[in-house]
Amino acid sequence: MHENHPERKIQQKNLDISSLFASRLRCWRKSRQIPIKQIAADLNVSVAVVSSWEHGTRFPSVTNLENISAYTGIPVWQFFYEIMPNELEKNPFYDE
Repeated sequence: MHENHPERKIQQKNLDISSLFASRLRCWRKSRQIPIKQIAADLNVSVAVVSSWEHGTRFPSVTNLENISAYTGIPVWQFFYEIMPNELEKNPFYDE
């Protein structure tokens, strides 16, 4: 019999948030054809750090989240907001 473990739910939610952020950052970068190396240089972090953000294995600090937001022109909250199908035409993660 499986028990409900609140810790697992919290861990799963954190993984979902990290995965959502990772996929959105990667989508934004690829739609604009910006190399990881360029983003790393512009944000003053290593290529490995940007790659780990995009793979969801590492999450940016608050400072880096703010820097990413300023760099992309996308508010921090929008990296975590679930985009509904009727809002796809306003999706900031794809190049218009």
